[in-house]
Amino acid sequence: MLEFGLPTIMMGGGGYTIENVSRCWAYETGVALGIEIEDAIPKYDQYYSRYGFDQKIHFPVKTVEDKNTPEDLNNLRKKVYEHLR
Repeated sequence: MLEFGLPTIMMGGGGYTIENVSRCWAYETGVALGIEIEDAIPKYDQYYSRYGFDQKIHFPVKTVEDKNTPEDLNNLRKKVYEHLR
Protein backbone atom coordinates (compact mmCIF):
# COMPACT_ATOMS: atom_id res chain seq x y z
CA MET A 1 0.00 0.00 0.00
CA LEU A 2 2.87 2.35 0.75
CA GLU A 3 3.98 2.16 -2.88
CA PHE A 4 0.89 4.15 -3.91
CA GLY A 5 2.39 7.19 -2.18
CA LEU A 6 -0.86 8.08 -0.42
CA PRO A 7 -1.21 9.17 3.20
CA THR A 8 -1.36 6.01 5.30
CA ILE A 9 -2.60 5.21 8.77
CA MET A 10 -1.26 1.99 10.25
CA MET A 11 -3.54 0.35 12.79
CA GLY A 12 -3.27 -2.88 14.74
CA GLY A 13 -5.65 -5.62 15.66
CA GLY A 14 -5.83 -7.31 19.01
CA GLY A 15 -5.52 -10.48 20.99
CA TYR A 16 -1.76 -10.68 20.79
CA THR A 17 0.90 -11.05 23.44
CA ILE A 18 2.58 -7.78 24.37
CA GLU A 19 6.06 -9.04 23.51
CA ASN A 20 4.94 -9.95 19.98
CA VAL A 21 3.02 -6.71 19.44
CA SER A 22 6.08 -4.63 20.24
CA ARG A 23 8.22 -6.72 17.90
CA CYS A 24 5.66 -6.45 15.12
CA TRP A 25 5.23 -2.68 15.42
CA ALA A 26 8.97 -2.09 15.55
CA TYR A 27 9.32 -4.07 12.32
CA GLU A 28 6.27 -2.45 10.64
CA THR A 29 7.47 1.04 11.57
CA GLY A 30 10.78 0.27 9.87
CA VAL A 31 8.94 -0.96 6.77
CA ALA A 32 6.75 2.18 6.69
CA LEU A 33 9.83 4.41 6.99
CA GLY A 34 11.75 2.44 4.39
CA ILE A 35 14.52 1.46 6.78
CA GLU A 36 15.74 -1.92 7.93
CA ILE A 37 16.00 -2.14 11.69
CA GLU A 38 18.40 -4.44 13.48
CA ASP A 39 17.05 -7.84 14.48
CA ALA A 40 18.51 -7.65 17.98
CA ILE A 41 16.48 -5.98 20.72
CA PRO A 42 18.88 -3.93 22.87
CA LYS A 43 20.19 -5.86 25.86
CA TYR A 44 19.20 -3.03 28.19
CA ASP A 45 15.50 -3.41 27.35
CA GLN A 46 14.09 -4.10 30.83
CA TYR A 47 10.89 -5.83 29.69
CA TYR A 48 12.59 -8.42 27.51
CA SER A 49 15.49 -8.90 29.91
CA ARG A 50 13.27 -9.26 33.00
CA TYR A 51 10.91 -11.83 31.55
CA GLY A 52 13.46 -13.81 29.58
CA PHE A 53 12.01 -13.28 26.10
CA ASP A 54 14.16 -13.92 23.06
CA GLN A 55 15.76 -10.55 22.33
CA LYS A 56 15.23 -10.57 18.58
CA ILE A 57 12.61 -8.92 16.37
CA HIS A 58 12.18 -12.04 14.24
CA PHE A 59 11.79 -15.48 15.79
CA PRO A 60 10.70 -18.94 14.63
CA VAL A 61 6.95 -19.15 14.05
CA LYS A 62 5.12 -21.94 15.84
CA THR A 63 2.11 -23.59 14.26
CA VAL A 64 -0.84 -23.67 16.62
CA GLU A 65 -4.05 -25.60 16.39
CA ASP A 66 -7.07 -23.62 15.18
CA LYS A 67 -9.64 -24.20 17.91
CA ASN A 68 -12.37 -22.12 16.23
CA THR A 69 -15.36 -24.29 15.40
CA PRO A 70 -17.47 -23.53 12.32
CA GLU A 71 -20.38 -22.87 14.69
CA ASP A 72 -18.37 -20.34 16.74
CA LEU A 73 -17.25 -18.53 13.59
CA ASN A 74 -20.78 -18.45 12.20
CA ASN A 75 -22.11 -16.99 15.48
CA LEU A 76 -19.39 -14.37 15.48
CA ARG A 77 -20.16 -13.46 11.87
CA LYS A 78 -23.85 -13.05 12.76
CA LYS A 79 -22.99 -10.74 15.66
CA VAL A 80 -20.76 -8.60 13.46
CA TYR A 81 -23.53 -8.27 10.86
CA GLU A 82 -26.01 -7.32 13.60
CA HIS A 83 -23.69 -4.59 14.87
CA LEU A 84 -23.13 -3.28 11.37
CA ARG A 85 -26.88 -3.07 10.75
